[in-house]
Amino acid sequence: MDWKKFFIVFLRNLILSIGLAIIILGVFGYLVAGKEGLVNGATWGLILGLVGGFSSGLMVLPKYWGDYAGRY
Repeated sequence: MDWKKFFIVFLRNLILSIGLAIIILGVFGYLVAGKEGLVNGATWGLILGLVGGFSSGLMVLPKYWGDYAGRY
């Protein structure tokens, strides 16, 4: 496994998921409740983006993780 490549792809996915979640939920919150909704939507976007970004780390190299038990 090339850990340098994995780490770069993982960070890219993490940053993209956080950014997109903040933008989408922030805009939705702004349309629904104005400035207060923007702040709440951006906060939820940050939280959900972190969860989604870290969970996508397992999908970066599925062949490596899929054969995890087979190596032992």
